[in-house]
Amino acid sequence: MKKEIAALLFVILISAIPAYLTYDYIESRKEKNNPEIVIEAHITESGGFKPNYIVVPKSSKVKLVFKAADVTHGIFIPSLGINELIPAGKEVVVEFYAEKEGVYPFMCSVYCSPYHRFMRGIIVVV
Repeated sequence: MKKEIAALLFVILISAIPAYLTYDYIESRKEKNNPEIVIEAHITESGGFKPNYIVVPKSSKVKLVFKAADVTHGIFIPSLGINELIPAGKEVVVEFYAEKEGVYPFMCSVYCSPYHRFMRGIIVVV
């Protein structure tokens, strides 16, 4: 029983870390209503999307600049209706209005390596 409680507390603590680490980021973005975030896309073996965890304030216009650093990638954000090709060495700008709070997963939509399925990230609107 003690092991289960310790494991549960560990999971809760680990789950809270991203929220804690992003608090200052959220606070700093409150004044800036139009955040621009640059995301580099690398094959998973080289790190995948950098950053892959993004927090933006609700009611802001968000500009994401995706750069394909090595090979052609794609950006697919199903809940926002975004599906764009990012040619190798190029960048693609994606803009959206963060209307609703929530978690918006994104992923690479072009097979880019044997570990392509791990090319994922999350946008959190708070």
